[in-house]
Amino acid sequence: MKRKRLLIAVMSLIAIVCLSAGRCLAACADIPGAACCSDADCDDGDPASLEICENASTSYSSCIRLPVLVFGKGGMDGAISVIAVSDGGFAVAGTTDFNESGREGDSSLWVIRLDAGFRKAWDHIYESPMSDFPTAIKQTRDGGLIVAVNSSGIIDNIHRSRAKLLKLDPGGGVQWAREFGITGSSDAGIYDIIQTADGGYLAAGDSMSAAWIARLDARGMVQWEKTYDGDNERFQAAAPSHDGGFFFTGMTFDRRKTSGVLVARTDAKGKLLWKKSFGNESWSDGRAVFPQPDGGALVHSMNLTLTQNNNLPSISLIRLGAKGEKISEKIIGDFYADGRIVPAPDGGFIVGGNEWAGQNAWGSLFKLDADLNVTWKNSYKQLFGYMMVAAAAPAPGGGYIAVGSGRFFDGGRGDDMVVFLTDSTGTVRPLGQEPLIAPDDSANDESEQCGTAHEAQK
Repeated sequence: MKRKRLLIAVMSLIAIVCLSAGRCLAACADIPGAACCSDADCDDGDPASLEICENASTSYSSCIRLPVLVFGKGGMDGAISVIAVSDGGFAVAGTTDFNESGREGDSSLWVIRLDAGFRKAWDHIYESPMSDFPTAIKQTRDGGLIVAVNSSGIIDNIHRSRAKLLKLDPGGGVQWAREFGITGSSDAGIYDIIQTADGGYLAAGDSMSAAWIARLDARGMVQWEKTYDGDNERFQAAAPSHDGGFFFTGMTFDRRKTSGVLVARTDAKGKLLWKKSFGNESWSDGRAVFPQPDGGALVHSMNLTLTQNNNLPSISLIRLGAKGEKISEKIIGDFYADGRIVPAPDGGFIVGGNEWAGQNAWGSLFKLDADLNVTWKNSYKQLFGYMMVAAAAPAPGGGYIAVGSGRFFDGGRGDDMVVFLTDSTGTVRPLGQEPLIAPDDSANDESEQCGTAHEAQK
């Protein structure tokens, strides 16, 4: 137990997870005296538990070496999104309710930069008086990052929602910040941000329950803002169109607590060219939009069919023509993807989310080909136990990186931020192991002696 308490005090831990005989998950760490646990050393029989054992045998005849990066501050932590960056590394955006002063409270933005070897280059917590939740992170042309954040809290005894953009330099320092929804009783939210051809930015979201966009220059100064007629509408994703304008998708909802997918197209100045909605008797909202060569778009939506006893999740992929007309729709059931689908190098898509069976869910990845057919689906329930996947992205070498949250330690510790790597078929691979293109016999070459983990840079 002393070893477990030491782990809780560690700000971030890289755990090499070893599965022995299909039963016991054990964390190996380079804390003096700690060692890999054998099955006999597991004290609770829980396949989702990570154990640090004292006086454990380090002898293994065979084990599967499975990697997972676990970053935790001791409270409720989790990753929301991940992107690959130009130096071969990654940027992860998430939240923590454990701030730098050591006081637990409202959630704060937490950004972690990993290098190409999956070592932590830096991490920063960006505290504010309100509870913050990141909705998008993008790399900028200067090597830095821009993060869209929604904030909520009590102001003058009234619950308010605000939005902000943080422009970070390559080391994570704040170069500028811009807030929206800070005047009077106005509420605002930003759900996506893209860098435009002139080096500026376009933010998409809502303001006072209307779909809204804002154009900013490279220094974060607002050039113009536009809202669009329609009650209870929100843009949640944006993409540049081939003619210099923009596509948007999001949601439109009514008093019956149902919603439909909202899709719109504007010119470069934000003039509305068309706006469409696709109704659903329960709940649907657009999460990502991809312009197509014919002038149309492919839209990813998240759906929940509400029944008396259960909520049935699915995702839809909707093809639209140049004028917004619906051409086709493909639905993948029993899968909840809270984030956005992401283009894969082969012209298909990778989808990170959670597979549902009744009231239970566990982290999963789907791979779609260019025709939107599912080529593989992997669930990580047996490897990691309780873990939810929030997002995924292509990794250099042909594999994928996935992020989310998981509960790996007991003793009152909450969720941790989780990062793991797969090969091109979704099979979990040791971090830094090459190649990531899975060989035909990849299922037979996972066994090796269990290695030790190391503590990440604090």
